Amino acid sequence: MQRGILIYLISFFVAITACTTTENLKNKPKKITSTPPVINKPECIFTTERKKPAWVNRHYYEDEQYRYAVGSAPSHSSIRMQIKAAELSAKEVLSEQKQIVINSNIHINNTSQKTAINDQTQTTTKTYFFNTEKVDVWKDGDNCLIYVLIKQTKE
Repeated sequence: MQRGILIYLISFFVAITACTTTENLKNKPKKITSTPPVINKPECIFTTERKKPAWVNRHYYEDEQYRYAVGSAPSHSSIRMQIKAAELSAKEVLSEQKQIVINSNIHINNTSQKTAINDQTQTTTKTYFFNTEKVDVWKDGDNCLIYVLIKQTKE
């Protein structure tokens, strides 16, 4: 009988020790590693074809004959759609420039006049950027971006 009690006490002691050890492991602070997180680059369906053209760094500029604007678009499953998005981005740049010119030439006196002018400005800028021509496209395979340069004849 004493042997049974002894086995019971030893089993009880082992069980308590095991639970305590498990709890200590759970509460033990985790070791922090200094490995930087891996940043996944976007999957590109194209590579950089040529050296970066100078116009990529220009947002908007003009010469004697034309207005130029640059737009870009992020990764897309279709290169054609990515180019269209970059072209639309460039047209928005032209539109913004036109709106700045229109607003800087107008002096508004009252609220109703301001509303009418804003409506006219929006209509003008929406139709304004359709007379454009795509000049160049550059594919940045490192960042999976496509840049488009467009031009518009000065009126």
